[in-house]
Amino acid sequence: MNERPIDKVRNAGLSVTLPPDTGGITDMSEINGALHMIGSSAIYRVQLADEIDPERTNIAIPNTHQKVMSYGADFLYVRQTLMTARRLFSNKVLGPAFDYKTGINLSFEALQDLVAMHDIRKNVLARFDKIAEDLKNLAVEGRSMTVPSMGDVRGESKAFLQKADHVGVALFNVVKLFYGDEIGPRWFESLHKLTSEKYGNNDEFTKFLKAVLPFLQFVRNARNAVEHPDQAKKRQSH
Repeated sequence: MNERPIDKVRNAGLSVTLPPDTGGITDMSEINGALHMIGSSAIYRVQLADEIDPERTNIAIPNTHQKVMSYGADFLYVRQTLMTARRLFSNKVLGPAFDYKTGINLSFEALQDLVAMHDIRKNVLARFDKIAEDLKNLAVEGRSMTVPSMGDVRGESKAFLQKADHVGVALFNVVKLFYGDEIGPRWFESLHKLTSEKYGNNDEFTKFLKAVLPFLQFVRNARNAVEHPDQAKKRQSH
């Protein structure tokens, strides 16, 4: 009886119409405290008016949606990270004691970096293809020739390696949800040591970690090399 007009609007049922580029909603999930609609070709974050204006002071504030990723469930990386985590981390599989929300947030964090790496790689390859075509048509005019340029490859390579390292950190933080302080400070080396002692060297997980450890160490070393270059070694190489 004492409902204000704004209360009637906010308490009423609602529907959200997302742009066609979602490709149709396949799933939804709470990520970082907000509802996310996962389409086949895009992911949107939905924010209700009460989240923007919890005191209900402005009746004109609408519910909003914002695209946070131009890839959806049809994209391999989305399926291998977020969609897999949605099912693997559920209470039905791991039980209520597992920190599902943090696991999903970390998986989405890793996915965002993987998508950024994918876009960097796609952009660089497209420029390589363009240069290859331009090279076919090179001509000397007046004893001068224009040589094609790739642009800021150094900066893009650095960003790519930084994103790769961020994915590794997110993955390690997911692992810590399972093992906590049992893992020492030496990153995945500590995890390999733990599984070797806990399950034995012939355990499949231990063997898997042994196989991927060199690559994970390479990613970390490559990130360190671009962020903290050894100037003495750089001079020696020249």
